[in-house]
Amino acid sequence: MQMYTLIHINPLAVKQQSNEFAKISSLVDVDNEIVALHESVKLAAQSKLENGVLTSNDYISYVNAEDMARQNLLIHKIQLLMVLYTNNSSLNFKRQFCRNPIVL
Repeated sequence: MQMYTLIHINPLAVKQQSNEFAKISSLVDVDNEIVALHESVKLAAQSKLENGVLTSNDYISYVNAEDMARQNLLIHKIQLLMVLYTNNSSLNFKRQFCRNPIVL
């Protein structure tokens, strides 16, 4: 009876994981844009630093901001992989159980 319940809950779990995948995918897309913007700002700051208009401390803050944006991007990519792994595991469980049902 417990295994029967798991199989019927599984499609709902897959749907939730699909929604989670879509949400995190959009975050990754936004993160890519943010990284690109921070990179362009950092390059502009580097030019100002070379011309003596910007202090090195100010430049480091731009470098740190770009680094934080890249870290957020990587975190969301890892979360995306976790959703894919969980979704794949759920589907494999269902396939395995349907081929070899457990009789109690």
